[in-house]
Amino acid sequence: MINLRCFIFSVLLCLFPPLFSQSTIGTWRSYLSYNQAIAIAEADDKIFCATSGGLFYFNITDNSIQKFSREDGLSDTRITMLKYSSENNTLIIAYATSNIDLVKDNKIINLNDIERKQILGDKTIYNITLSGQHAYLATGFGIIVLDLLSFEFRDTYDKIGPDGTQIKVNEVAFSGEYIYAATDEGILKANLSIPNINLPDYHFWERITSIPGYLGSFSSIVSRNGKIYTIRKGDAGGNDVVYRGDGLTWQIYDKFTDVKCKKLITRGDTLIMIRQYHIDAFDINENKLKDNIFIGNPQSADFDNQGILWIADLGKGMLRNPDEGTLETVVPDGPASESVTGISAKGGRVIAVPGGPSSVWNNQYRAAEVYRFENNQWYNWKNSKVHDFYKVIIDPSDQEHFFIGSWGGGLFEFNEGELINRYQEGNSTLQSAVPGAPFIRIGGMTFDKDNNLWMTNSEVSSPISVMKKDGNWVSFPVSTYTGYNKLGSIVATGEGHKWIQIISGTKGLFVLDDKGTPDELSDDQYKKLNVIDNNNSIITNDILALAEDRDGTLWLGSSKGIILYYSPGRVFTDDDFYAQQIIIPRNDGTGTGDLLLGSEAVTAIAVDGANRKWLGTRNAGVFLVSADGMEQIHSFNTNNSPLLSNSIIDIAIDEESGEVFFGTDKGIISYKSDAISPGDFFNDVYVYPNPVRPDYQGDIVIKGLVAETIVKITDISGNLVYETKSLGGQALWDGMNFGGERVRTGVYLVFCSDREGTMAVVTKVLFIN
Repeated sequence: MINLRCFIFSVLLCLFPPLFSQSTIGTWRSYLSYNQAIAIAEADDKIFCATSGGLFYFNITDNSIQKFSREDGLSDTRITMLKYSSENNTLIIAYATSNIDLVKDNKIINLNDIERKQILGDKTIYNITLSGQHAYLATGFGIIVLDLLSFEFRDTYDKIGPDGTQIKVNEVAFSGEYIYAATDEGILKANLSIPNINLPDYHFWERITSIPGYLGSFSSIVSRNGKIYTIRKGDAGGNDVVYRGDGLTWQIYDKFTDVKCKKLITRGDTLIMIRQYHIDAFDINENKLKDNIFIGNPQSADFDNQGILWIADLGKGMLRNPDEGTLETVVPDGPASESVTGISAKGGRVIAVPGGPSSVWNNQYRAAEVYRFENNQWYNWKNSKVHDFYKVIIDPSDQEHFFIGSWGGGLFEFNEGELINRYQEGNSTLQSAVPGAPFIRIGGMTFDKDNNLWMTNSEVSSPISVMKKDGNWVSFPVSTYTGYNKLGSIVATGEGHKWIQIISGTKGLFVLDDKGTPDELSDDQYKKLNVIDNNNSIITNDILALAEDRDGTLWLGSSKGIILYYSPGRVFTDDDFYAQQIIIPRNDGTGTGDLLLGSEAVTAIAVDGANRKWLGTRNAGVFLVSADGMEQIHSFNTNNSPLLSNSIIDIAIDEESGEVFFGTDKGIISYKSDAISPGDFFNDVYVYPNPVRPDYQGDIVIKGLVAETIVKITDISGNLVYETKSLGGQALWDGMNFGGERVRTGVYLVFCSDREGTMAVVTKVLFIN
């Protein structure tokens, strides 16, 4: 019986800088999962592990873990293959995009030739085989030879199939005078001893016909002590078969007696067999070194120099097997998976959930999970008895208190990380699309100014419910207006209106005004809207995101870019109520302009402390625009930043720190922005760092300000050296005077006043040069 021991190593041991350094504006920080391990590579005293979230290694010498991701210099995400060449001291990282990183002497060399190569078909790198200074890459279109000394691709064998056709190669092996290629159409071999052999020419390759089922799919091939070992995949419903041979004669390798064999790996004279759920290892005399070790979902394995087996498991992360009865989990701290459908942040806490509906708004039946980050550590909660947690919202009055809306199971209430209540039929006004069945589908939640929690409830007669601050529930029977459609996001505006996204049927928007009296239904107003322009033409009803900014403007993310309602409170009073799009002038003398973001689908909107808008898109990454949308401040994508993916699912801002969290289809990453939430009054205004020492090169930050604070900085004699306006609750100074020179040593006065000049405060900062 294996005893599963789990060692979760603190993030403080990782490449992430310590918490205090995260105050640096403009820095990125990824929050990745390391539980889905894909590949293992032993490199002297380090064990590298590739996961769906990124790369890390365990240092055998000091038991530390270090993580690597895009902000550390990796060029991509979704690693599919690792290989370490001890002869060349080089780690080879292959990605799902066919991009390649080589890590050598603490440098990362990117090779994106295969990714950029214009070919039809499959460019996936399925395996890497080392031979001297070369790495042979088995790909969907043939074999590529990579020189690990010059970092160049030396050759391509892309037409070695029958009659010079392109063929998928699963793995390459060398034995004696031959090179072997396991393919989906049998095993090919070429004799390397032939003078002037031209391996790109298919005439020098022949298919092995002496192996049973020689036209079948062979998924793995390795060599050991002059013998070749290979896996032939079973036909539909059949078992895989492992063969051993010398290239001419073949026998069934009777050490394999399972249904599926995923992979064969050799390390010196040792053969490792990755079975469906187990791992075996054999010495040169076919004695078992590891016997039927149950893992779960093993993907790869390797021995270290001390004879300890390390395993990559798609679910448990990296496992260490020091003796027959022990498995130890060795993973960095992180969320349980990279999937995220909803994210919320407040006061240094981040709550994220995966799951929710499928792309066609059906249930996925994914076990309910919550990922909670606080005090620089992740806490993962899971319950397989409920499913499809979709959206999360933190109580604005209590950051330990949060709610999760599920696509099927109703509303879940948590406090201090523990589930304290579940609301469904019987103890709330929530309804199931199929009465009595688990189809209480919540598509969005919002708190109003009175701290009542509103939510949408799809495909039912009362599709809007509110749980009041006192715990009582009220529902609104407005399906006559919304139809029995699926409903998504809901926003409670400052004027008390509830704006709701209709995501099925004719789509569009629904607006409810409860007059601030949710218990009194008789005075309510409702309206279903098509999103029209001033010509009464529908711009689009395919609304993907909603947000109200600090000026009361309603921003809509749609499949056709950004749409605005500048005075949404007029929705019930004006007959000519219409939406507008932002046009950015070209300033080229033509008098023409372009729509903000064109027709890019905008999937997420978040408003920061300076009333600027963070816009997440389906395919183009993230944009930060000015309060009015007329100026682009930042554009982040996978080509110009560590952003994990250009597909943005959700955005959350911790208004106290300015950290902006992006939930993508490849995990969570954050950017430390320069804006925080303003106060209503000057509150504990301070400057940091203070004093400013000679080696400090970052921005000097003035915090505790009100919105649009005018900040003037003078020397002790009253000479003005700098002036700026705050971004929400903080202002930045680069330490330069108006002439672009760093100010001299001395005490500087920081004068802060609101825009009306009715409030003011003065503080000081010491410069040391």
